[in-house]
Amino acid sequence: MVKTFHLMTGLPRTGSTLLSALLNQHPSVYASPQSDLLQLMYVLDKEITNLECYRSGVLVAGSHNTVSSLGSSYYAHIDKPTIVDKHFSWLTPYNYNLAKILNPNFRAIVLVRPILEILSSYIVLARQNPNSNFIDLQINQKDFYNRNYKDMDDARCDYLMRPWGQIDTALLSLANAKHYADNVHYVFYEDLINNKELTLYKISEFLSLSKFDYSFDKIKNTDPQNDALVFGIPNLHTVRKKIKKESINPKEVLSEYVINKYKDTLSGLLPTKLEERL
Repeated sequence: MVKTFHLMTGLPRTGSTLLSALLNQHPSVYASPQSDLLQLMYVLDKEITNLECYRSGVLVAGSHNTVSSLGSSYYAHIDKPTIVDKHFSWLTPYNYNLAKILNPNFRAIVLVRPILEILSSYIVLARQNPNSNFIDLQINQKDFYNRNYKDMDDARCDYLMRPWGQIDTALLSLANAKHYADNVHYVFYEDLINNKELTLYKISEFLSLSKFDYSFDKIKNTDPQNDALVFGIPNLHTVRKKIKKESINPKEVLSEYVINKYKDTLSGLLPTKLEERL
């Protein structure tokens, strides 16, 4: 089966797991959890440049063919023609070129949410799972120095926002998305929750999917992850059977230090009309 590859990217804690669960209801679509495809393509593409044939200019096309075939190999077991691969770093400058190798005409769903809501979501989960959550474990393993003189929640936020961390790389991807207006479709977390029918309709239209009536009751995550084992947070990617917004007021969760430091993080990263919503 010939597969068409599209992407899901943007920021974490934006409803991406929920969106994948909804899209997977469509008979022609498989939407992944955060996958390893991009990392595999990245590592192979980097390593190829060190190989003898590539350096000598021989069979260069063969090397590129190998990288481009990874998508089909990775999803060979999926019997659906449209693949939506999720990774929050797909649209960084380097990874954008890999996306073009995967599908020169790819479409990317870009998920957005105010950064303080994202941090609040992580902090609430970390408080519910103290010491076992991946944030605390990594802070201790890497001896993240902020923990020695900052409140723990402040240190957690600084760690999440550290240079080249997941959120920072996702921000680079988000910033780069502005340059490819024809390839991207922005989805706000608030719209996914509060205007779900219209949001799914627009996404389906963007991906050129056939008309389909999505069910918003008894939603099922077709690819549940072992969150407790990998992240130390059992409910990190839990999808509720019915869509309901988590009411998180950042002012009730985050310190004034964090709010002032990160409140303008998304400034300049979105098209002007969208940025006004933040």
